[in-house]
Amino acid sequence: MDYEIIDKNAYQLRIDYELFTDKIDLFELCKKMGIKVFFFSNIDFDLKTLPYYSKIENGFSLSIHKNFSIYINDNLPIQTQSFTLGHELKHYIFCDIEETRLCDVYADHFSRVLLAPPVLLLFDYVLSPNIISERFGLSIAASRNALNAITNRMIYMHLNLSSIEKEFLCHYLLRRYKMNNNYENFLLLRPVLDKNVDDYCIPIIKKENFNDIFYKNTLITSITNFKNIDSRDNAILTTFKDDKLLESYWRNPLKYCALFDGFYGVCTPDYSIYPNMSKPQMVYNIFRNRWIGVLWQTFGLRVIPTISWSNLVSYQFCFRGVEKHSTVCISTIGIQKNKDDFLNGFNEMKKQIEPDLIIVVGKIIPGMNGNIYQVNYLETYSNYVSSNTKNLDKYYYEGGQ
Repeated sequence: MDYEIIDKNAYQLRIDYELFTDKIDLFELCKKMGIKVFFFSNIDFDLKTLPYYSKIENGFSLSIHKNFSIYINDNLPIQTQSFTLGHELKHYIFCDIEETRLCDVYADHFSRVLLAPPVLLLFDYVLSPNIISERFGLSIAASRNALNAITNRMIYMHLNLSSIEKEFLCHYLLRRYKMNNNYENFLLLRPVLDKNVDDYCIPIIKKENFNDIFYKNTLITSITNFKNIDSRDNAILTTFKDDKLLESYWRNPLKYCALFDGFYGVCTPDYSIYPNMSKPQMVYNIFRNRWIGVLWQTFGLRVIPTISWSNLVSYQFCFRGVEKHSTVCISTIGIQKNKDDFLNGFNEMKKQIEPDLIIVVGKIIPGMNGNIYQVNYLETYSNYVSSNTKNLDKYYYEGGQ
């Protein structure tokens, strides 16, 4: 057994029982789990007369004929009672037979993670035992131990979140997101978005590798079809829809982190960039495109930036927020009358981003070249999903061939 397994089970317990608040009631949780909890004050004899009372003075658990029950010292502060419940729940979940010293160390760790999830301490940068105690209902001593564990992780280990931490944080933030107003939501999500921005304050989407697209039976489909896809691990969702239909991704972006989980790739929303827009309007739509992409990427989705441009002014910012050599997605729909302008922007995109792979939704325009994977627009809709498979020699364009 190691700490990663213990952490995973603690987070999974919160997820399974939808415990997405800071403070949680472990007495109520035990009730839902079918575990009986008894108080020392209700026991007929004096436990202090037992020779091993010092080992059980906070509480203990018994398993008789597969019936698990926990006994809690109700003379102790409620924070200690709750921590003891978490400790004994670890013994229950892991079917501990012998309570060795190491087993108890693991149980204490499980209780701390269950009551004060480290991912929340990291996300909100909580570095005070007093705040941890007040926010999560731990004793000051347990809060110090939780803080020490976080400090050690920050100093000696990586800060990358595990998959179970991302899943829990997504659920947790979604609950908070629904309860807040827009300004509070902005403050809530700023820690995600302030990490890496350019001089336009546009969040930067990290490069993802999709070069094996040519060797997979890859399905390129509209984001509106995501519920109908049986095999997500080889499907990419595109977002070439009317702006009104894309507003839901901006209004409630966290919701889709869970809904799009498992897809081979998800393209960022294609908010329109028109020549008759003012510069602030265009920058705003580019910002939203990258903002959502960074947020989704933070919670484990494999993100492909959707790139669009309009006039020469847009070249200043429309290719920002994307790491060089990224895979990108573009559309050639509706540009038949402005092919030259489109090709100018296409070449400028290649110059600024130097994409390793370009996914093109729509027809290839003469003059386009590079490492291109193309799909017809109509094939991205449900009536065409079953036939949307690609042959390498048909859909690979190098040097405009």
